[in-house]
Amino acid sequence: MSKNFRVPAKRCLAQLLPLLLAATALPGLAIAQTAIRAGAPVTGTLDASSPKADDGTPYALYEYSGRAGERIRVTQTSAAFDSFLAVGTTAAPGCADDCRFDDDSGGELNSALTFTLPASGKVQIRANSVSSDASGDFTLTVADLPAPAPARPQALRLDTVTNGSLTDSSARDNDDRPHDIWTVSGRRNQEIVVRVNSDAFDSFLEYGQMERNQFVSSVTDDDGGSGLNARLNVTLDSSGRGAIKVTTPSGEASGAYTVYAGDPPPKRPISVQSINVGDSTRGSLDENDSFDEEEVRFDTFQIAGRPGQRVVVRLQSDAFDPILKWGVLEGERLLQDATDDDSGGGTSAQLAVTLDEDGIGRLLVTSLGDGTGEYMLSVVGAPRPAAVER
Repeated sequence: MSKNFRVPAKRCLAQLLPLLLAATALPGLAIAQTAIRAGAPVTGTLDASSPKADDGTPYALYEYSGRAGERIRVTQTSAAFDSFLAVGTTAAPGCADDCRFDDDSGGELNSALTFTLPASGKVQIRANSVSSDASGDFTLTVADLPAPAPARPQALRLDTVTNGSLTDSSARDNDDRPHDIWTVSGRRNQEIVVRVNSDAFDSFLEYGQMERNQFVSSVTDDDGGSGLNARLNVTLDSSGRGAIKVTTPSGEASGAYTVYAGDPPPKRPISVQSINVGDSTRGSLDENDSFDEEEVRFDTFQIAGRPGQRVVVRLQSDAFDPILKWGVLEGERLLQDATDDDSGGGTSAQLAVTLDEDGIGRLLVTSLGDGTGEYMLSVVGAPRPAAVER
């Protein structure tokens, strides 16, 4: 005779609860994925009912299946919200180590990024937003990209500014970054400065040598130039040769750039001008001025006033974004005590300083980046603090 036993409902729930909790912990188990194909855009919607990423922002999840090593370009556009993309072997709700992200590379508030498929040939695409309250429609597109051609070194003439550009068809390195390779020839052990400037992307510069037709890097720089530009002081080898790699910290850069390699500009002696408290003076930053280690021009002033006097300095310019620095010069280096960029309103700089008893304090008039042009400098006595009533 067989017997049937009914497990009490509470016991069933107690037994199932650990299984349910374990199931929710499995990555991607409860996340719906939509297949997407190259060349076939899909539309979707983000709203309050969308699943949430680790940062609380809504998303929709897609899966792309292709070939190992295939390069794809993923684009998300929306007129309703600021798009954000994540692509990787696992892209939601969190991301795997191989994930790549993008916010605005698709133009305006749209997202776009390039990704090389792993050995499995499969990746997840998280169509996301920047804000947690985003709502509205979006379009997601995947394009199959041709394999990049290997980098072909180009000869760079010394002391000449040369134009270049990074595009989707540029050579890619092991980090999937677009890049160009330039070779330089000069004197044996010649010291040169290398600059890469771009208004289109954050420049990243590598210097090294070509060995067996491969670039071997020895030193790198990201923002050693002005703004997001790159700059390095390097030495050509004993044969007078060197190689330059122009790229970007991320793989999403594209646009025009200039590259320069040549003798560093000759240092110019620092000339100290004097300005009295209560006076204003006009000046200009130009190629005849002294410059710092980033080759940013500056003028130097000594403020003539009483020791211990508190003064307010104001710097204005319609030609560049002014910066004021105060400190003591040690040779050609400023031991900086204070600096200001925009406290004067707009882009004007304003700084309150106390004149030292020895009169060694120096004021530097300079710019954000490598700006040049005319400026107005004024120095006035600072108002006395109001007396405290007792």
